Amino acid sequence: LMSLPDAEIAPGTVSAEDIALRLSQKDIGLLVLESKPLGLSSRLGLRTSARKKLLLSARVPVIIARSGRPYKRILVAVGSQDSVNTISVIAMDVANLTGASLTALTVLPPSLSKGEEALRPLHEIPKRVRDLGRLHGLEVETILAEGNPIKQIRAHAEDYDLLVVGHSQQKRNTIFTPDTSMYLLHSTPCSV
Repeated sequence: LMSLPDAEIAPGTVSAEDIALRLSQKDIGLLVLESKPLGLSSRLGLRTSARKKLLLSARVPVIIARSGRPYKRILVAVGSQDSVNTISVIAMDVANLTGASLTALTVLPPSLSKGEEALRPLHEIPKRVRDLGRLHGLEVETILAEGNPIKQIRAHAEDYDLLVVGHSQQKRNTIFTPDTSMYLLHSTPCSV
């Protein structure tokens, strides 16, 4: 366990490459940060959130700590076939290390927005996570929800101690392409 001064990894003053290099040189495999609210300029897409910049630069898993309680219930939100393995395995490793139960959440967009054929790959994600869980010695509960991903994930996360979610490489939030991971990073009720 090591504490780093904020100035050593501040995205506004230290380049992304230097942040990654400093974390690597100090052999840091997990970065734990305190929770900070999302500023209005980042919410409107005028600036990139400093936390999101750090997340993109770190190149290691990051926890935004919101409570000191132990992880007993972990929720993993998986919404893409491309990331299901990576995100699920990280969540499973944490669950195995902490003895926590694991639930996988997949949020489908409202059924009117896309055809049933386009949603078929999303329906397969829960089975994939359950299968991966069995390989890791875990029984994974699955939830398939429909609606706005940010609202659904936040609502479900209220009952959990930790939310494991991937993040996009998107640097700015916009009205037309909201950055789901940025909103969850800043406003989920549990640790992320």
